[in-house]
Amino acid sequence: MTSLGLDSYVVTDSFFGVPYIDEDEQRSEPVEHRYIHGGFEGTSTRFALCYPPAARWQGRLFQPLEGANAGHENVNTGPLGQVTGGLEMIFRMGGYAVESNMGHIGDVMDPKAGPDPTIYGYRAAAESARFAKFVAAQIYGAPTAYAYVYGGSGGARGARRCAWPTRPTCGTRPCPTWATPRTATTATCDYCATARPISAPCSTSSASSETRSTT
Repeated sequence: MTSLGLDSYVVTDSFFGVPYIDEDEQRSEPVEHRYIHGGFEGTSTRFALCYPPAARWQGRLFQPLEGANAGHENVNTGPLGQVTGGLEMIFRMGGYAVESNMGHIGDVMDPKAGPDPTIYGYRAAAESARFAKFVAAQIYGAPTAYAYVYGGSGGARGARRCAWPTRPTCGTRPCPTWATPRTATTATCDYCATARPISAPCSTSSASSETRSTT
């Protein structure tokens, strides 16, 4: 396996400490992949990264978000994940998988974050995605070109929160209402490149178009 160097990674969000890896191994189930587990020091954020063999990778990142209250980073690789496509679907589409516990372990709040909804809403997921891209560049020798965040139930709401404030991913169809700052009255859509009132729908009709990953 490619040896990984973490010292050069600089967190974008200063809430998070330096990243660490506590598991790094090759797995054959449910499909061949390199499994990396870790977190960010000083926080409750944990992540699980699953990278397919280089021959299957086509420059994409997929980040499924857990529903309900989240709190787990291995749902996509378990039985429930297989019901919704799991790793085989992600690898078939040329991507690697990123999953985080959304900043908390089970239903217990991060002691450092307290009740801050932004950590659990999108910031933990976003920093995990950024770190996953950093690791992918070392494994594959190329940057991640496209990235997607999605989920069901609470994960679907989380995907919308992730899309606008942080932009670590693309390929979602968020309403411009999620633009930053929240007080903005207009927003420029990533898809149709048109500045318009935040209540106006995107003028792009194709939901299948890919947009370059920018973060």
